[in-house]
Amino acid sequence: MTGRLLGWVMVLVWLSWAEAFEGWLAARPAVSAWVPDLGLLVFLAIGGRLGRKLMASKGETVGSVGLIVAAVFAEGAVSSLSTAALAVGWLVAWNWLLLWRRGFDVEELVVRPLVAGSAALLLIGWRHLVHGADLASELVSTEAGARLFDSGAWHGALSTAVLAPFLMPLALRLPGVGLYWKDR
Repeated sequence: MTGRLLGWVMVLVWLSWAEAFEGWLAARPAVSAWVPDLGLLVFLAIGGRLGRKLMASKGETVGSVGLIVAAVFAEGAVSSLSTAALAVGWLVAWNWLLLWRRGFDVEELVVRPLVAGSAALLLIGWRHLVHGADLASELVSTEAGARLFDSGAWHGALSTAVLAPFLMPLALRLPGVGLYWKDR
């Protein structure tokens, strides 16, 4: 097994663990509204560390595509959403991270909460939209946004943003994760 493949497997393991732990926390009534998106924090930490040269080099898609696929697999193991819906959500999160990377160093302490909180809000909004039975009425309804915020969805985004400066650096120190972005 090559180092890059082992790194991908370890990223998949840690993302799966984060998603499962998030589900365990959500089952606790006392904290269920404030559960942070731990999988997203691991995803953003690793995505922020992937080198621009690694992502841009011709034929090297293992870094970005592999990270998105690992996130889809990890959340798919504990989610009722379809694989396509999960893939779109994580693709949006990836592109959101890339948009932030164009102007900011996403590994800076001040920028991490902004990136994580806004990405969490995007993912929560997407999941809320996909869970709705009638997507067309959700898109044109003026109450859709109000229902999203009335449901307490902003709690999860806020807790994700607050924990980002602390948990994202720790995610980069998880065993085996460093193999994922090391040059071969």
